[in-house]
Amino acid sequence: MLLLCDISLYSVVKQRLKCNTGKVFNSLIQFLLTVVLLIEECVFLVEYVFREGSRYTDLVQKQFAEKYPGTPVPHRNAVRRLFEKFCETGSVLDAERSGRPSKLIGVKLMDISDTVLQSPSKSLHKLVQEEDTGLATAHKAVREKLKLFPYKVIAVQELKPADHEERIHCCDWFTNFIQTNVDFLDVTFFTDEAWFHFSGYVNTQKTRLWSSENPHALHEKLLHDQKLGVWVAISRRRIVDPLFFEETVNSKHYCLMLHGFIGLLEKMKSATPGFNKMALLCTQLTTP
Repeated sequence: MLLLCDISLYSVVKQRLKCNTGKVFNSLIQFLLTVVLLIEECVFLVEYVFREGSRYTDLVQKQFAEKYPGTPVPHRNAVRRLFEKFCETGSVLDAERSGRPSKLIGVKLMDISDTVLQSPSKSLHKLVQEEDTGLATAHKAVREKLKLFPYKVIAVQELKPADHEERIHCCDWFTNFIQTNVDFLDVTFFTDEAWFHFSGYVNTQKTRLWSSENPHALHEKLLHDQKLGVWVAISRRRIVDPLFFEETVNSKHYCLMLHGFIGLLEKMKSATPGFNKMALLCTQLTTP
């Protein structure tokens, strides 16, 4: 089906209806939605216009109304454009709209696919340079055509082939050891430290601001940011009071934190019944 319409009908409808602009616009839209011609109707119009000497006469309009009573008679401007199109192309159909030709033809897409498969960690910018294509084209090829998605790499500790067997032996030994040394888990502490920034910390990789326009938000930070380190130890029975530090943790500072940790265990002797044995064992394990 073909849609034949003309924006000049606006002035005609406005003059005849003598109403406000909104009502004219609604009437025009309603008219445009109804003037949809089939291919057969377009051929009929072209044929009878030819018979009338390339003129869209009242006789042609009358014959069209009699043959197709359910279709509104199209405007003369629309029929004129239909006739001109037939004279130029030899068809009443609309010409195919080519648009911008796609750069992702078979060979180019295959080249991009081979490059990504050989180097999965290659960035889109390097891919653009190697394949001599645009960034949008490369992104469309990778995401829409090849259905590939970016995934983060997780860093883990390197394990040698012999490490797997040694880990199993260590687990077996520890399982047997705690069965004969029940109190050992009471003096097994897991420790960790964290930094707290006084001026606030913003992770620019995760922080996003929703806005209709770019707010160009800035986060000002000091050249030497004030921060405080906190060290905490935890076992299966208790959490030891945290230790605070301001310097970067090295071997010297860590030994000082261990001595402070032992001092905290000594203070907990009087508050916890049966704590002497645990504190003594912990002191023996941490003393060089």
